Amino acid sequence: MGWRNNNLDISIWDKNLTDETYLAASVGNSQAAPFIIIDPASSLNNTRWLNEPRSVGLSLIYSL
Repeated sequence: MGWRNNNLDISIWDKNLTDETYLAASVGNSQAAPFIIIDPASSLNNTRWLNEPRSVGLSLIYSL
């Protein structure tokens, strides 16, 4: 949501407003490091990234 005129732009923004958690990406170590011997029974063979937590902010842009 925001407001703008000739010189000023003000915006309020949010990311992940409901603070949901989900898997954003997953990579097996065999792809990242092909020269390492991988134990298929180990849970350490995968790297997983979760999404970013909730964040909110205010942006101000002034133009001459």
